[in-house]
Amino acid sequence: ALLKFQERGSFATESNAVRALATGPDDRIYVAGETAVLVFDPDGTRQGEIPVKSEPSCLAVGGAEHVHPGRLYVGAGNRIYLFDSQTAMGTWTDGLTDKSVITSLAVAEEAVFAADAGNRVVLRFDPEGKRLGRIGEPDEARGVRGFVIPSAHFDVAVTADGLLRVVNPGARRIETFTAAGHLLGHWGNASAEIDGF
Repeated sequence: ALLKFQERGSFATESNAVRALATGPDDRIYVAGETAVLVFDPDGTRQGEIPVKSEPSCLAVGGAEHVHPGRLYVGAGNRIYLFDSQTAMGTWTDGLTDKSVITSLAVAEEAVFAADAGNRVVLRFDPEGKRLGRIGEPDEARGVRGFVIPSAHFDVAVTADGLLRVVNPGARRIETFTAAGHLLGHWGNASAEIDGF
């Protein structure tokens, strides 16, 4: 009864180290690994390769509702690289430090969110790369404990309602924030059971 999905097919990526994958509004599949992002059609036919200056750790693609549909955002170390189709467009560094480790990216209509495991925050950017805020910093008055990140595994997602879901791995829970960074709640508990974290 717990099984909700069934494998319908697969294809070889030809990459020795797959780090992330995403789909674009054109249904193309983007696979990050080694020092490139490989692009495939839904049937697995390879359509191209986008070189990245360093090894990618995560990626996201602007959906149809994004201000730049199809724009590719790639996190690698302490940088975020932008690509329009297969053309390099630039690098974001605003708010990123030598300590930054970008582990996850999420795209909303007019914002991009980056999980920075090194600094234990989620960064909010406008679509042009200007940092708009830091989400999840400890704030006792607002009930925010801060993220506990014991390793470089820290994920963020934007849901259909525009809210952020952020994994707080050391606290064994998923936290819900508004796009402005207000904590709305959390769920999860430390357990080896199926419904645990």
